Amino acid sequence: MPSSTGRVGREARSPSGISAARRGSAAAARSPQVALTAGGRERHDERQALLQQALDTALADYDAAALDSAAEVLRRLSVIYDRL
Repeated sequence: MPSSTGRVGREARSPSGISAARRGSAAAARSPQVALTAGGRERHDERQALLQQALDTALADYDAAALDSAAEVLRRLSVIYDRL
């Protein structure tokens, strides 16, 4: 079955800009070390900037107190979901 990653030596690179390098032992091979490539870091930074801009636009009508209340509700919901 074809893979979307290209192998270079002991390192696999995906089109998303993430590389996974295999370590020496068999146990370590099941836990690859993962790092962003320069292109992956650039794409991450672009997405973070777009996310920040979208949040700033979408939430501009709310004051700090309203956003703090919403954040607290989300924290409490995450605790509930984590218990399920």
